[in-house]
Amino acid sequence: MSQILLDQLTEEHGLPRVNEAGVEEWAEQAGEAMLLLAGDPGRVRESGDFAVVLPELLTAMGGRLQAAVVSQDSEKAVGRRFGVRRWPALVVLRDGGYLGCIEGMRDWLVFLEELNRLLEGPVRRPPSVGIPVSGGASSATGCNS
Repeated sequence: MSQILLDQLTEEHGLPRVNEAGVEEWAEQAGEAMLLLAGDPGRVRESGDFAVVLPELLTAMGGRLQAAVVSQDSEKAVGRRFGVRRWPALVVLRDGGYLGCIEGMRDWLVFLEELNRLLEGPVRRPPSVGIPVSGGASSATGCNS
């Protein structure tokens, strides 16, 4: 069922499907945008929920945002690039620059609050995943930081 919902994003809602090589070019042209990294719908139960919520988020944002679905074979590489530690995730970008991401399912109002908070913030460097930048305790953070 979840794969069907993910396919509807591209087939019925017209969202492009991008791979690792095409993410940067698409994001630079998209302005304010979201990338959906859904994960394997057979293992990630929330991926179907994200597929239902994403068009609603786009509508609620009044056309301010573009969205694309990252192809399943590129999700790990794109996830590493943006510091994603949990699927599904929405990576939020402005003109190709990283604003942050939302990992895992949220209540509707929390989704809207987090999305608006990210869109109001500056472009910043994506976090690393699990590799400390300096000595001592691990300073790695996920994409929600």
